[in-house]
Formats: sequence, structure tokens, C-alpha cells
Amino acid sequence: MLITLADVCAHLGATDPTNDSLSHRVYKDTECGAWAKVKERTKYKTRREKWTVRYAKVDGVWQVLSAFRNNRPVELSVMPPNVREFFLVGSDSMQDDVAALAGPAASYEHTEAMESKYPTGTELVFIVGSIVEGTDAEVQPVEVPLPASSKRIDMAITSVEAGARELWMHTHGCEGCGEVGGPVDPDCKQCGGNGEVL
Repeated sequence: MLITLADVCAHLGATDPTNDSLSHRVYKDTECGAWAKVKERTKYKTRREKWTVRYAKVDGVWQVLSAFRNNRPVELSVMPPNVREFFLVGSDSMQDDVAALAGPAASYEHTEAMESKYPTGTELVFIVGSIVEGTDAEVQPVEVPLPASSKRIDMAITSVEAGARELWMHTHGCEGCGEVGGPVDPDCKQCGGNGEVL
């Protein structure tokens, strides 16, 4: 099992146990020139909860009066960040509800059943991604929480390479069909006839 940045670097053959060395090694070892890093992030526990927030219009501006989690009052300060953002910054559906209130409405209440995310500490995660050369297209980065097997790390890199190859064909055409930008060969072994003429 790979647990630390040093473990991942050793597995992939990076010369030093650093993110720069790791990214350099992955860049050199992949056809698409992928990047990689290990970073620490907040780990969350998720619970499904019903939240209700009451608002009041004070001097023409909506302000939060109170919050309830599963029908029990709670302080706004203990709201999980994702719930706080939903209710205090506002969601599209909530803003539509408020906008529909005509005139000098004195109060408004919004209830939403949602996943509440509570921080439980930190974790290390291996992240790999790629930008397709000559375009602004980027392969969606793949994240693998550590500890992880070496096979899982290798699969993440392979997945990014496959995504980059697909984006390349959709933005540059297929090199296996002959001239880039030329006609697509329906019998091409490289793109299976799915390359695009650009």
C-alpha cells in the first residue's frame, strides 16, 4: 500500500520524494505529458439532513433569523460549510422563491433536504491530470485517496492518458489515418474510424 508522497514517488520512479519530482516523472512517462501531485485535503463525513432557515426582511434586505437541523434549532456558526453556502449565499431555487415574494413580505422560510458534510480531519490524495497540447482542453483530474494500492495509482494515470487521447482525436483528428486533418479511415486501427476531420 502507498501511504505517503514518498511511497508514490518510489513506486513511479521519481528521483526525489517531492511533488516537483513526481510530476516530472509522470510527465516524462506518459504519452500525453500528464501532471501529478500528492496533496493534503480536508476529509468529510456526510449525513443526509433536513435544514430549515428562516429569513426576515429588514430595511428592504433579507437577513437570516434562525436555522433548524431536523427540526431542532442550531446556531448558524455550526452549519457545515456546504449548507452555510447554500443558505447564506443562496441557491437558484431559493432565490427564485424569494424573488416571487411580492411587496413588503415580513418573513420567509426555506426547507431543503441535503447532504451535510462535516470535517473529520485531513487525508492525502494523489491527483493526476493532463492538458491537451495545442488546446485549452483539460482532462478531468483523477483523485485517489491514500493509502491506495500501486495498481489504483497506475489505473488513475492510465485513465487520464485515455481521456487525453480521446480529447486529442476530437480536437486534432487521428494521426493513424494519415495526414492530420485528412480523411478518417473507417478501418483505422488507432481510432477505430472515430477520429474527426478538422
